[in-house]
Amino acid sequence: MIPTGVINDGPAFPVRSNILTKMPVAYTDDLKAYVDELADLRYNMIYIPIFVSQDSDQSAKLEETKKIFAYCKSRFIEPSPYFETFGAGTVTLMLDPCLVEGIYHENETWTVSNEGIIDLDVPKILDCQNTSIHISTKDGKELKRYIDFKVLSTNKPKILIEDTNLFNKELVLSYDAVDFSGFPHKASCPSDPHGWEIMENFIKNVLNEFEPKSIHISQDEAGYVNKCSRCLSRGLSNQEIMIDQINKVHQIIRKYDNDVTIYIWGDMFNDLQNAPKIGATGIVKELPKDIGVHDWNYIGVYHSDKMKTVNQMNFYLDKGYKTGGVAWFEPANVLDILLTGEAHKDLFLGVMHSEWARFGQSLLPVAEANWTGKTILGDLKF
Repeated sequence: MIPTGVINDGPAFPVRSNILTKMPVAYTDDLKAYVDELADLRYNMIYIPIFVSQDSDQSAKLEETKKIFAYCKSRFIEPSPYFETFGAGTVTLMLDPCLVEGIYHENETWTVSNEGIIDLDVPKILDCQNTSIHISTKDGKELKRYIDFKVLSTNKPKILIEDTNLFNKELVLSYDAVDFSGFPHKASCPSDPHGWEIMENFIKNVLNEFEPKSIHISQDEAGYVNKCSRCLSRGLSNQEIMIDQINKVHQIIRKYDNDVTIYIWGDMFNDLQNAPKIGATGIVKELPKDIGVHDWNYIGVYHSDKMKTVNQMNFYLDKGYKTGGVAWFEPANVLDILLTGEAHKDLFLGVMHSEWARFGQSLLPVAEANWTGKTILGDLKF
C-alpha cells in the first residue's frame, strides 16, 4: 500500500513582481520569451513603462502596449502601468520640456557687448508660457520683448539688445536657468498649471485605456525642488511643495478610479534616503495611507552600516504603509528584505525584481524568495 500524503507548494507572498527594464516596451519575440520566463518562475505582476512622446498620434504605440498587456495576462501575470508623476522622468517633462524645474536667477547685472549681445553663462534658460526672461535698465525701465530685445538662443543663451544706446551698458536680468550640472538627476516643476493639465489628461487616459488593478507612479530621484520662479512665487516650503504635489496626483487618480492600487518608489519621502537631500524631511507624515511603497535602497547586508536596507523599509512599515523591497543586482539584499518582511507580514509586499542598467543577477533569487519565503543564504542573522 502506498501511503497518502499532501504536497504543499504555494507562494510565500501573494505579489511577486518585476519591473520591465530589461528591454524596450515592444511586442517582440524577445519580450514574449521574457514574459514566459517570468511566468515559469511564478512572477505574477509586471510593471510596464507607458510610452510617452511629444508626437500627436500615439495610437499605434497604445495598441502595441495593449498587446503586451494581453500577452502578460495570458501567462497569468498581471500588467501594471508604470509612469513617472514627479522626478527625473515625469510624463509632463517628457511631453513639454518647458515643465522642467529651473533655478531662478533674480536681478543679475549683465553688460551688453558692443554688438548688442548678452551671453549668459548657464547651459539653458526657460522661455515659455509661464516662465520667461525679464530685462530692465539700472533705473528700472522694463525692456519689451520683440521690440527692445530678442532671445536668439535658449541653449547656451544668447540675448540680442536692439537699442544701440544700451550697448556696453549694464542691464538687470531675471530668468530661470536649467542647470543640473551639480545634481545627479533632473526634476519637473510641480507648480506650472499647464503641467497639471497634462498630468490629469495622461492619468485619465491610462486608467481608461488599460483599466488596471494597480499603477506605479514612480515619484523618485528629483534633483531639486522649489527653485524656479513658478515654485518660488507660491511662497511654500520644500516640504509643502512636495506634500502638495503628491496630494494632487493622488486626488487626480481617485477622481477617476477609487479602487486602483497605487505604488511609488520610497526614496523621496524617506528621511533616511533622499528627502533630506531636497530639504523635505518629515513629509512622509502627509503621504496618503493607501499608497504602497517599493523601497529600492541597495546598501546590501555586507556593509559596515549593516542592515541599512532593513532600517529604510522599517521607516515605512513602522508607519503602517504596505512596503516591499527591490533587490536589483545584489542577491544578498534579498535576505535583509525578507528578514524585514517577516516582522511585518501584514504589510510586506514581497521582493521586486528589477534590471536597471541590464543587471539581472537577482531574477532567480527573487523568484525563489517570493515563492518559498527563503533564500540560498538560509536564515543567516546579523
